Amino acid sequence: MALGWLLNLQLEEGGVRLLFRGEKGRFSVRDRYEPYFYIVCKNPEESRYIMERHPLVVQAEIESRFPDIRSREREPLVKVRCPLRDFSAVVRDARRIDGVREIAETAVPHYFRYMMDKGLGFFRAYEVRGAEFEHTPGPEMPELDLAAYRGGRIPEADVVFTYGGDSFLDGEGVARSGLGRFLRDSIHIDVRRDMEHDIYNEGRMPETGNREAGDGRPGAGDGLLEAGCRKPDAGDGAQAG
Repeated sequence: MALGWLLNLQLEEGGVRLLFRGEKGRFSVRDRYEPYFYIVCKNPEESRYIMERHPLVVQAEIESRFPDIRSREREPLVKVRCPLRDFSAVVRDARRIDGVREIAETAVPHYFRYMMDKGLGFFRAYEVRGAEFEHTPGPEMPELDLAAYRGGRIPEADVVFTYGGDSFLDGEGVARSGLGRFLRDSIHIDVRRDMEHDIYNEGRMPETGNREAGDGRPGAGDGLLEAGCRKPDAGDGAQAG
């Protein structure tokens, strides 16, 4: 059993990978995850029977739930669970069943569903035993190590800032998915993407060229370091090359 603060969660083949900040550094835990959705239909038992025999379905069962937020009474709905990689295909096939009125909860982000089902929250302390997590209120989270990435080897830090989008993030320790690129062992904050979403309300985009290199590449650079990020050591390989 280990004490850790949840930093990040990533979807992987067959499950999820949770990144924790322990008292002596970071560690990760893998857990099984099979997403699910609900079928609102005229004949739940018939729909359950059909989906239960689908080759990609792990489980199909009937649950009594409110079909939507305006409903005053519960109805029997079919809950269908399947592997993450097959989720879209199973949803598509479920829509073809006769008598289906609606396919519900297909747009819930997978990381959000997993955390809600497990009752997890980022930056909260947990006693971690295998894939079981028990919230432990009270312990103060250790200070996080921050770094700016400007190319080369990914720096060893809890939080890594970049200013170049996914195409700039490359190398060992980078995970790729349909949602973009992520760091396996750190929280990744893309400052350029955040500014494009106008969360800082700066009114204009800062310069994107690397003034030191003079090659027009995006730089994570000087503003981040002035804001308090740890300047990567030469051994980090995080300087522009």
